[in-house]
Amino acid sequence: MTNYSNEDIREGLFRFIKNSPSAFHTISSLRESLLDNGFTELFEGDTWQIENGKGYFTTRGGSSLIAFRAVENATGFNICASH
Repeated sequence: MTNYSNEDIREGLFRFIKNSPSAFHTISSLRESLLDNGFTELFEGDTWQIENGKGYFTTRGGSSLIAFRAVENATGFNICASH
């Protein structure tokens, strides 16, 4: 497990904001980060094969993104959104 200082987190956030002047830039950055961290991209027109414990995401129009991790025997879910 990597330990990040508050300064590392803050600098990472500032770098992300600077590189994300539009929703399209933001989604592109998030997409790359998710792919780099083992998430699988899903496409709306496809039939999805979801496996427990794996992370997935889908985008729409280049300006919105939904990411999730499949969990076995889940009794609910958490969601976070921003606009």
